[in-house]
Amino acid sequence: TFALAGLGFVVSCTGTIGAADDSVSPAQSPGPTIPGSAAVDLSATPHLVRLTSTQWLNAARDAFGGSEALSAGLKPLPEGGGHFDTLSSKFVIGEAEFSAMAAAADQLSARVLANSTLLAQLTMGAQGKAAANALIRKVGRRIHRATLTADDVQDYESVYVASLPTVDPGGDAHRFALGQVISSMLQSPNFVYRTEHGDGDSTYAHLKGTELASKLSFALWNTSPDDGLLDAAEKGELDTVSGYTAAVDTMLNDARANAVLVRFHESMLSTSDISTIARNSAQFPKAYNGMGADMAEELRRFVKLVVVDGEEGGNWNGLLKSRTAFVNQNLAKLYDVPLSASSDLNDPSKWARVSLPDGQRAGIPTRAGLLALKSNGINPSSIRRGVFFADSIACVSLKALENKVLPTFDSGSETTNRKRVEAKTKGCGNGCHGNGRDVAGPIGPLGFAFESYDAAGIFRTSDGGEPVDSSGKLEPFGQFSDAIGLLSKVAETEASHGCYAREWASYLLGRKPSAGEEPVVSAAAQKSLTGAKVREMIRTLVLSDLFLARKNDP
Repeated sequence: TFALAGLGFVVSCTGTIGAADDSVSPAQSPGPTIPGSAAVDLSATPHLVRLTSTQWLNAARDAFGGSEALSAGLKPLPEGGGHFDTLSSKFVIGEAEFSAMAAAADQLSARVLANSTLLAQLTMGAQGKAAANALIRKVGRRIHRATLTADDVQDYESVYVASLPTVDPGGDAHRFALGQVISSMLQSPNFVYRTEHGDGDSTYAHLKGTELASKLSFALWNTSPDDGLLDAAEKGELDTVSGYTAAVDTMLNDARANAVLVRFHESMLSTSDISTIARNSAQFPKAYNGMGADMAEELRRFVKLVVVDGEEGGNWNGLLKSRTAFVNQNLAKLYDVPLSASSDLNDPSKWARVSLPDGQRAGIPTRAGLLALKSNGINPSSIRRGVFFADSIACVSLKALENKVLPTFDSGSETTNRKRVEAKTKGCGNGCHGNGRDVAGPIGPLGFAFESYDAAGIFRTSDGGEPVDSSGKLEPFGQFSDAIGLLSKVAETEASHGCYAREWASYLLGRKPSAGEEPVVSAAAQKSLTGAKVREMIRTLVLSDLFLARKNDP
């Protein structure tokens, strides 16, 4: 027998993915029953899913076997809504979008033609129509993400033939026609969209074969399936529990998954915006030119250490609590790390792995880049920090904010940032702001916990001549004295791990999971809460109904 750990079902290794449980009739089941997965009430989803701009570029690069330079700088498609580019709320192709895609396809085609070595490999050294046929067959399977039919081959050959007489006078008709074939491939609906039809027209359908291979590959590798995965799909190996599970495990441990693991966190935390951060060194003596780029690189290296390399627990707890960091000389000074902490810090061009000062930092939420990002450049933005922490880290529900325009928090007779914010939000109502003492509300206490960090993310012990007060109280965390104490308690809550699992589900699915799909998110959150590594949590999601099946519109 084979068990999908933690989900409570035991199934046969030779079972078929999507086979119904004979003890539950379709009318009684809230959703399909995938072996080993929690039953869920799936939301209806579309049959067609458009690639993201990055997926289009990656898939094109991999199909033609080129380097990063082949697709660099091209912008073929608009990105999705929200902080993940995989979210499909803006996945439309109108006239303007089609023009951009056509231009990108033509540019990439020109790059292929200009690379004589690559072109010779793609055409197998053949000439004329035979060269076109060789290119079509070699590239077409990766473009269509399935073996081309005879009609597919003929359609692309007809593009080549029809293009020969249309070349400009004096032009190379053969090269021009090959370019038209390449461009048409990159604009084909078979390339721009992937399908999720599933195995039937009933209410619930299970993804199989090359459809499943494509969904899995774009989710875990952000590119189209390679020949090995397509081979497995076309042989039906992905349609069995053992075959699909083996593919998932192989892909999660492949180097191609590493970029997705890092990229997910950069999107979730908006760390790309950190690279633009700059502060006036007259106001913030530890600030320096290029600090934003260094802060972004620091977070990238830390996420790689925990999530890709599996160190510091390899999980959400590690991301929230670890004091391990990577710094160069300038960041070491900003973090109060002595240059003697590593011999690498003798060289300004090197990065060193260090431990940040005890009592000052813990995990991503207290890293300078993220704290500086959630400030206004002058003072800490307690409300921005509180809302971000509530939404993205602690998973604390916020009531609807009143539509009030507040005066600037940088003005007032109060001596500290916290006192100014408290004074100007105490009448806002709705129990949303709060102060962590006698006024209810989560934003205040969650934001004030980070008062020990100024608008540059630099640790401080005083503000306005007074000791910094970062203490607070908020259920379910209880009393805490600072951000480190708060993070220690947040890391123990299922809600925070649920937030993290829900973000991963949104990224992998290209949409937010619905309430009826929460059982799978909860299963992944439980894995995370009990210390499972991030890869294991992702595994739980992609081995579930939520990923393997779809619901048709009624």
